[in-house]
Amino acid sequence: MSGGGYIHMLGSEGNFLVRSSKSVVKKDLESIFDGPYLSGESRQETREALKEQKSVTSSFRYEGKKYPFLLEPVGINGWYLFCVNTGDGISENIAASSLAIQVTFYAVLLMVLLLMLYGYHLLRRYNRNLVQLAYHDPLTGAENLSCFRRKLDREMQKGSGSVAAVSIQLLEMNGRKDFFTGRKR
Repeated sequence: MSGGGYIHMLGSEGNFLVRSSKSVVKKDLESIFDGPYLSGESRQETREALKEQKSVTSSFRYEGKKYPFLLEPVGINGWYLFCVNTGDGISENIAASSLAIQVTFYAVLLMVLLLMLYGYHLLRRYNRNLVQLAYHDPLTGAENLSCFRRKLDREMQKGSGSVAAVSIQLLEMNGRKDFFTGRKR
């Protein structure tokens, strides 16, 4: 019972043969029928189970608290094990398990949040790099034709009136033939 109960040994009439030192009921009773263990239907059901050598599960109230019990035949001399569950061991295990589950949940939640923030950081950095590659020359870092066209489109859509654009293309012709004349320069 994980430290959450105790066991008495009973005779075939419900008399105590061996008592547990951890009993909830501290009175020195002769039988389970003498004290607060059984009442009403539970008393009758237990008497019938003792006669028929069957196990029975029920509960009793003592000092305002309910205690479930199991009466199980041993199979020798009509003896029974009277197992009472106080719930102490169970509640300790539940509390420890609950704490472990809560700590695990918050640790996993924290890890997920950190991974999301790191992913967001990587995504922003990659987007900045893509914009840099798309609109700037990799050698000089100057804006390229795509950037110029994008800015020109924005200015034209503003509709601010007159927009003028000048394009100059410089070609290096060192040691090459002129396309139009065919002469070397």
